[in-house]
Amino acid sequence: MKKKYIKIAKVMLRASLKNGQVDSKSVDKVLKEIISQKPSGLTKILKIYRNLITAQLAKEELIIEAAALPSLSKSALLSKTGAKRIVVRINPAIVFGARIKNGDWIWEETLNSKLEQIKQASG
Repeated sequence: MKKKYIKIAKVMLRASLKNGQVDSKSVDKVLKEIISQKPSGLTKILKIYRNLITAQLAKEELIIEAAALPSLSKSALLSKTGAKRIVVRINPAIVFGARIKNGDWIWEETLNSKLEQIKQASG
């Protein structure tokens, strides 16, 4: 990909943020503006922009998966991770423990992950 396209997409991303969060009205405004300009490589720019927006949204969300609803300090988790919201998903496949995802960072402390570690260690 051309550096020019990446640079344009990053400028678009910055214009799409309000207080560090993706703002849907700003995204609409940015998209209307770029489409009206019809720069060369528009589809490539839009694909890069979509990937940047998707990554930003993932950073704003902390996903917690557990077998049962965990008791947790939401404010502490939000301040430690920098996430803007918490999504709790009940996952009956998780027998014990939890899986936490924030952007591309994943922390998994489940019975299945421990058994897998033991299995790999015993080789």
